[in-house]
Amino acid sequence: MQHAIAKLIKNELVPICIISVMLCISVLVVRFGVVPLKTAIDHKQSALQGYRSLISASGAKDTIETVLKTQQAALKTQYHALYGESGGARDLAGLLRILITTAQTAGIQFVKMQPEGGEKAGEESNSYTVLLDFSTSYNSLGMFVSALEAMPHRFSVDRLALETGKGNDINIKMLVKGYFSDY
Repeated sequence: MQHAIAKLIKNELVPICIISVMLCISVLVVRFGVVPLKTAIDHKQSALQGYRSLISASGAKDTIETVLKTQQAALKTQYHALYGESGGARDLAGLLRILITTAQTAGIQFVKMQPEGGEKAGEESNSYTVLLDFSTSYNSLGMFVSALEAMPHRFSVDRLALETGKGNDINIKMLVKGYFSDY
């Protein structure tokens, strides 16, 4: 009798283990996949219901307008926290002022700053292209480019030409595009 039970368990052990593993995997998928998705859907549904009630309300225009202005103010606050205040850089003069300040921090003095073309309007921001001509060391150039790269939504370096000069100095021509928005 015991021998027959042991033989039966031995024959059915592999299918039982496979079914147990599949059951555990399905429980994990439901717990970590379906439940959070259901929670997110419920949250979105409640937000949608709130917007629908705002739209269908009698004085909805004023309420929607205040909600949108509040959300816009919150987004502007987040934008300025991430990318800094515009510092008056709403035109070419403001962008040049930022470039000069950044260059002075790196120990660079520009020989020539020449705007290329005019203002180019984009969907989210406007831009100016400026040709910079200066002489400096590799270290100062690295500090200047690093400072520009630290402001990714403010400046981009389009072209960079290097020529060896006297001693450790290098002559540099750099095409920089400066961006600004009306935020």
